[in-house]
Amino acid sequence: MSGGGYDSKNSFLASICKAVGADTYLSNEGSKAYVDINFLNSRKFNHLYCGYKSPIYTQTKAGFEPNLSVLDMLFNIGAKQSRVLIDDGIYFSQINKELE
Repeated sequence: MSGGGYDSKNSFLASICKAVGADTYLSNEGSKAYVDINFLNSRKFNHLYCGYKSPIYTQTKAGFEPNLSVLDMLFNIGAKQSRVLIDDGIYFSQINKELE
């Protein structure tokens, strides 16, 4: 990573974790391309991946169109049911492990 005195994205992430007093870095599946779990562990930080599986819910038109905005879900099934489906769709890896 150029500028800022960091030799890698992982060094930068570790410095942010240290600056805010964190002991764990949480990232999404897309960060697999650049997050080095071993590097973070060597700096005494844990790592968790967080994933999300888009739920299927009733939409006004026939069929189901996945991965629309949360507004589509809210307008189709309401806030209470949306919250339940969103919470059920979130999953985490084991500490310092890849998502399975």
